[in-house]
Amino acid sequence: MSNRFGYNSARWIQQDWRFITYTNKDGRGMKTFRHDGKCGKKGGKTSTGKTRLCLPQKVILELKRTKEGRNALHNQVLKKLRASKGENVQYNPIVLETFRKFQKSDTFRDQPKNKRARTSTPVQIPLFDFDM
Repeated sequence: MSNRFGYNSARWIQQDWRFITYTNKDGRGMKTFRHDGKCGKKGGKTSTGKTRLCLPQKVILELKRTKEGRNALHNQVLKKLRASKGENVQYNPIVLETFRKFQKSDTFRDQPKNKRARTSTPVQIPLFDFDM
């Protein structure tokens, strides 16, 4: 199954999309995020079959730099986990703004897989060349 969209997209591979897992096991009460798994790979779904939140790694790292970004990411991850399977979840405004800024700065474009049709008529090549 190969198409230009989703996990098989060259753009998604280039952007390095990761799924986010959240743990609150830090002894200091800090929010701990793991984003070491690629989207579409093992671990990208919960035990109930719901997909985890996927974002490009650059967006995740940008959000983790500030307290507001960490809180927005925390809320987004929890909202995604609490949603029913297959339900679309509205993005947090801070996460959405960071993602849009990343998309505008990304210069990579997918190449269309289908070839263009010929615009000129085909030229017939003679089978024998008598001008030798």
